[in-house]
Amino acid sequence: MTVPIRVVVIEDHPLMLKAVLEELASQPGIQVVGTAEHGSKLPRLVRETSPDVVILDLGMSGGNFEPISSVRSLLQEHPNVRILVLTGYDDDVYIHQIVDAGASGYVLKSDDFSLMLPKGVRKVYEGKTFFSEEVVDKLWGKQKIEAAV
Repeated sequence: MTVPIRVVVIEDHPLMLKAVLEELASQPGIQVVGTAEHGSKLPRLVRETSPDVVILDLGMSGGNFEPISSVRSLLQEHPNVRILVLTGYDDDVYIHQIVDAGASGYVLKSDDFSLMLPKGVRKVYEGKTFFSEEVVDKLWGKQKIEAAV
């Protein structure tokens, strides 16, 4: 029997959190080991649960949470943790900044993430990157099209 991929989910919307947890619970080989409703709880939760992958929402209501510096700090302290962003933010500058900070993947909530989230968790766990198609277009746009021709 293989060891499951240990996942922490940081999501402040209860309905979205429920959907993510239900989707991951149906996946063999993925185990959610912790959740939090705010990014400020991320460092403590990672220390306490030792996840392989963190699914991180970027838009947190209340409190002060700065995702880019938080991702950098987390990865400095826990370099083996992989960050998979699941968010509604699709601004290309912001996407570039969070990827430059060390996020391994970026999935938009507007996508059918149920089709992508388990695959994304597995890919980033393997040390690869994972981006939804709209994010790929924003990051590489014309370069991707030229490379495909």
